[in-house]
Amino acid sequence: MNLFPIRGSALLEAYGWEPMAAVREGSSSLRRLRETGLLCLEFKTGEKWYYFDVPVVLFEGFLSAASRGAYFSAHIRGRFNETPAEESDPTVRVYQASTVD
Repeated sequence: MNLFPIRGSALLEAYGWEPMAAVREGSSSLRRLRETGLLCLEFKTGEKWYYFDVPVVLFEGFLSAASRGAYFSAHIRGRFNETPAEESDPTVRVYQASTVD
């Protein structure tokens, strides 16, 4: 997943996004998965975290927010399944952490 820099945030360094349908191939609930995505955030501390099944509308709100750090804290943190990203192979980590409906 490609990460894009976030300028001017005291909390966040970069973000990445991928539709959940791409992460969970073969799922029976493909329509719902197209409406959600995998959000990857890199924090100023250097930690990277994955947030699963984030609705596209929240991701769009994140992108257009005046403060992405504040938006993350108010709308994403603690509301979705999350796992730390593994540097060795994040794609495998994402697949193992996902559950297929």
